[in-house]
Amino acid sequence: MPRRPPTPAPGAHRPARRRSRRIASRIATLRPAEVGLLVRMSVMLAALLVLQRVLSLPRLLAVFDPRTRRVASAPVSPDRLAWLTKSLLRVSFRDRYCMKQSVLLFHFLKKWGHPVRLHFGVAKHAEELTGHAWIELGGIPFAEQSDPREAFQVTYSYPAP
Repeated sequence: MPRRPPTPAPGAHRPARRRSRRIASRIATLRPAEVGLLVRMSVMLAALLVLQRVLSLPRLLAVFDPRTRRVASAPVSPDRLAWLTKSLLRVSFRDRYCMKQSVLLFHFLKKWGHPVRLHFGVAKHAEELTGHAWIELGGIPFAEQSDPREAFQVTYSYPAP
């Protein structure tokens, strides 16, 4: 006879339910244009997760580079786009999502006509190499808590200078 999985302790499911309710309440406050943008970002994120395993970095970035600068009115401000992107990635990954964030921000900001560049850098901390990805909007790091140029040596930029 097959064994049944152990029954969870009473209340063990509550943190997950609380988190789900909190996410649902935040989604309910979004404008329809923001919900549509989150759906597009989710599809792009799924494609990014697959393609980053099979394409070289230059080819991957070329795929996410909008071919033409369509200067249509953006549905949200750059700051709101950054907040939506970080919110989506925090729910999905919790941490270590700088490349995903940078690629998504690069795609949408460039599509909306903003002068944006994507950078990858490395730093050595106590005999260990760490990496980081960020974008510059008009030559200034965007959606960063501190200036990554002070901590990381740029190893690759897209598009190339």
